[in-house]
Amino acid sequence: MDFRPKNRAVVTTNSMVNKFQAKNDFEREIQEALEMSGMGDEKGIMEREDEWGGEEGGEDDDLGRNKMTVEEFKKRHGQLAKMRSLLFYEER
Repeated sequence: MDFRPKNRAVVTTNSMVNKFQAKNDFEREIQEALEMSGMGDEKGIMEREDEWGGEEGGEDDDLGRNKMTVEEFKKRHGQLAKMRSLLFYEER
């Protein structure tokens, strides 16, 4: 038995993006910020990703291309673990 509608609409990401209209102040602010940064549409997003290195770069991260060595990562991880334990020591 199949209860799904026979003539259901096909919804894609592009169709949803194209139909989007900001309805409140928050949505308008986000939309304006995206447009000002050049990321208001799919084409703009792809161009910006290419500028940042995109997937070809591989080593870039989303937080500003922070490149760390394994040693730096281990040191930073240890520092954060120590801070976390000190912060929550008082709660016990």
